Amino acid sequence: YPIQAGDAIWMAPFVPQ
Repeated sequence: YPIQAGDAIWMAPFVPQ
């Protein structure tokens, strides 16, 4: 789904960077 700035905060630990 479209990632927003706020989502990136809590998504960070779950997605590979």
